Amino acid sequence: MSPRSTLAALTVLALATTACGIKSEPTGVLPAFPQTSSDGFGRQVEVNSNPMRIVSLDPGLSESLVALGLGSRLVGRSGQEGRHFKHRVPVALKANGQPNLPKLRKLQPDLVLATPDVESSPAGADALATAIGAEVYVSNPTSLRSVENDLQQIGALTDSRRPAQQLVDRIAAVQRHVSGTVKGQQPVPVFVDLGFRNTISSDSLGANLIALAGGRNIAAQVPEGKPTPSRVLRLGAPQVYLIAASSGLSLKDLRKNRATRSLPAVKSGNVFVIPDSMLTEGGPGVARALATIAHDLHPG
Repeated sequence: MSPRSTLAALTVLALATTACGIKSEPTGVLPAFPQTSSDGFGRQVEVNSNPMRIVSLDPGLSESLVALGLGSRLVGRSGQEGRHFKHRVPVALKANGQPNLPKLRKLQPDLVLATPDVESSPAGADALATAIGAEVYVSNPTSLRSVENDLQQIGALTDSRRPAQQLVDRIAAVQRHVSGTVKGQQPVPVFVDLGFRNTISSDSLGANLIALAGGRNIAAQVPEGKPTPSRVLRLGAPQVYLIAASSGLSLKDLRKNRATRSLPAVKSGNVFVIPDSMLTEGGPGVARALATIAHDLHPG
């Protein structure tokens, strides 16, 4: 990953993947409706006509809609999309992250997109669909492959199969480029700090991206929500230390902490702060996340 040309190629591919406004192209003589897709819970989501009013309760899914050229159909959002998000539509989540049912009913969506952070069970998704009178698709972005599948399924539900496949192809191109670059190298020991030495789940999107980028999560066996013991850090000897931006941590903080100051990554300065979204959010931005993590793991 050290040559400038390699990094430039990764950046171009990743930025191209997250570019917004791909125009939908005809997928056949007539749209195939009704259309059924299988969501991240394995639920069958059926739409009888092309949904023109869509609510997205997740920033990654909002980005997906815009990248598919469907931003004009977005009538409700999560409120966590960030300042770069230009579609100023109403927020449909409460402050606690739960669906705002009165607001959702008022928006009268044809389709609602959510994640397990919003609805954690198939029964909950079914109840939400009944409560607002709209189909609910729940994505489950736990791997790059599942993100690609979500794009394809949402593309099918919105008669946007071709632009969805274009996005998937670009994500796959970034993955191939990264895999080819790190092939033959020993996995880099990595630790991800979400704050107070809490770390990512071993079956999370962030863990999958680290593995694809040529890394090895040294805290894979640490239970989610539990601080990583100092002994695990010491024995794991991470060569790269990734910090979630929301933690507020810095290299200076790690060098002051007895549990982290002697770690190889901290001593060498291979400590990188990354946006939390790169570890959790699906959508086309996953390509940018993979490229960034790959570069951080192989900074030489």
